[in-house]
Amino acid sequence: MLGCILETGMLVWGIVILATGQMKLGANKVVTGLRARVIGMMFLMPLPVVITVESLFEHFVGTSESSIVFALLRLGIGLGILALGMTMCVLMGKPPITNGQCASCGYSTIGNLLGICADCGSRVTVLPAVPGLIWDSVYDVPPLPPVAPPASVANTTQAAPPPSDPENTNDRTDDP
Repeated sequence: MLGCILETGMLVWGIVILATGQMKLGANKVVTGLRARVIGMMFLMPLPVVITVESLFEHFVGTSESSIVFALLRLGIGLGILALGMTMCVLMGKPPITNGQCASCGYSTIGNLLGICADCGSRVTVLPAVPGLIWDSVYDVPPLPPVAPPASVANTTQAAPPPSDPENTNDRTDDP
């Protein structure tokens, strides 16, 4: 019974991984693309493998009295494929890519205007250079409080500039 539940769970999980193309391992690792789909295909395998092995066992041994053997066989095959798939996920998983990071190497591309990663040279999406928009969302920086001018500056009025001196030759516009 436990082997059947494991096989059904892995079948559903494999279909979800195949459909989405990604498998998350907590918040720190994710497997995407073809690698995730290969793992999804692996998670689909326990049910056909168990059916094939059971039919071969019954055909060659010719007994149906060893139901405990079939239950342990189902559980062993399911756990073995699950362990292999999870090991592959741990080995191939990378930190999730967020906005402002290179998809190839994870290097920060905030402020990059060329569209080329400075670390690995792959193409990156150029993000808009709006102060606070990208930076604050990526690094959770709180906004700065508004700064009021000092009281001595706020109460003073600006004086008008002094009138120009007609005797000064630098201010003349009528050159001979």
